[in-house]
Amino acid sequence: MKVMNLNATRETYSVQIKHSILFEMGLGIAAFTYYDFHHTFEKPIEYWKDIDKKLPAAVRKELQYTHKHNTWFALLQLLHSRIFDSLESFFYFLDERTEEELRWHSLPYIGLQHEDNRRKASQQDDAAITSLIKACQHHKFFPAYMKHISSIDTSLLKQHLKIISEGWYETVIQPNYAEFTSMLERDAQQKRALQSTYHPEELVKFITGSPYQPEPSIHQVILIPQYVYRPWNVETTLPGIKVFYYPISDENVSLIEDPYSPPSTLVHSYKALGDETRLKIIKLLTERDRSLQELTEQLKIPKSTLHHHLSLLRAARIISGKGSRYYIQLDYLTALQEKLQRFLEKR
Repeated sequence: MKVMNLNATRETYSVQIKHSILFEMGLGIAAFTYYDFHHTFEKPIEYWKDIDKKLPAAVRKELQYTHKHNTWFALLQLLHSRIFDSLESFFYFLDERTEEELRWHSLPYIGLQHEDNRRKASQQDDAAITSLIKACQHHKFFPAYMKHISSIDTSLLKQHLKIISEGWYETVIQPNYAEFTSMLERDAQQKRALQSTYHPEELVKFITGSPYQPEPSIHQVILIPQYVYRPWNVETTLPGIKVFYYPISDENVSLIEDPYSPPSTLVHSYKALGDETRLKIIKLLTERDRSLQELTEQLKIPKSTLHHHLSLLRAARIISGKGSRYYIQLDYLTALQEKLQRFLEKR
């Protein structure tokens, strides 16, 4: 049957590129308290151990609480509430929030259809809290996090967020403030310069390394450069907005370019490939997308070991996941040889 298409062109999203040292702070706290992921970060495990030694005991105690209850998520959510030009302005914002407002900003957005329950949950409505928890029961930490945020004394939450923010800022950010801010500014400026030459969806794929198709409720994508989580992309969803905290490009990490220093993305990618089990995973995923259970049965290894290999391959952007399934990123894999060639030819 022939079809005449009378629709207008497909609607897409707009893209905004922004940066803030406070997002770097929040992501640093998140990364520090994600112990199981330390081996996948660009920074070596010794880097995180060194920070742990430098942090005051009171801050370390609060960060253990962060690890247990994932309160780093509340911090990032609150940092998106408005533009903050300093840590002090953020603290003032915290102090001015009512109990309901603080819970509302801290609870995750899980879809337009759940917004009424999110509002009621911020008012500690038990039925709404139960409904939200049920709606995201398969999420790694949202159910427990929602229950905690809905019940905690908000004055204690404010105090907790201030302690971890100030402690991290003074220990990690402040001594490297000029370096961090210059990296973030360089990368944001570089990416903004590309906006006039790329379609929004192409720009997001170029910067993050993964495609992001328009969703009905998402009208804007915000791209935020980050250093601490390299080589990972971190994504979250706000009302009408998808946020990607993307890794700063290698060329923007340092002003001094050493032709003999390979890009970290190249190093991570080839390290990820240099393992028999991970090569088997890649081979299996080139045949078709597979679930964690399917890979476990094929490889006959414990799920904990498989998770380790998958996290390294995902960090290297060789594979990705959607829902419960993993798939190969062939475009990235085939581009690796070109990246290696460019490095070898660099003078």
